[in-house]
Amino acid sequence: SVQNHSWDHASMITLSNEGKNQEMSSTNIRVTEVTGVTPKCFRPPYGATSNNVTKVAQDNGLSVALWDIDPRDWALPAPASIVENIKNNAHNNAIVLLHDGGGNRNNTVAALPSIIETLKNMGYQFRVLC
Repeated sequence: SVQNHSWDHASMITLSNEGKNQEMSSTNIRVTEVTGVTPKCFRPPYGATSNNVTKVAQDNGLSVALWDIDPRDWALPAPASIVENIKNNAHNNAIVLLHDGGGNRNNTVAALPSIIETLKNMGYQFRVLC
């Protein structure tokens, strides 16, 4: 599912409440226009969150969602490294952070089939968080 990650990828903790609201509401509106589905989760850029960010997210109908496993795919490691990182850190109810924008994501895309197969072979199931 497509969720909310902000409009400009700003660090939410540095913005005013008005700025936070603008980042979240603008994104919700556009995602809803494009997909027909309103986001229910907000993943703050850089994981930068606070009680205030959570409150503004709730005011926008969003739950804050962070991650447990960051294979640092944004640094463009080899696909095998991405898979190994996730495999070594997998645990029940873990949320894996992967990127689909912000540069060349060929290695992330190449790693996905192996990530899915590896985690399934380890007995994990996938579910939509929001």
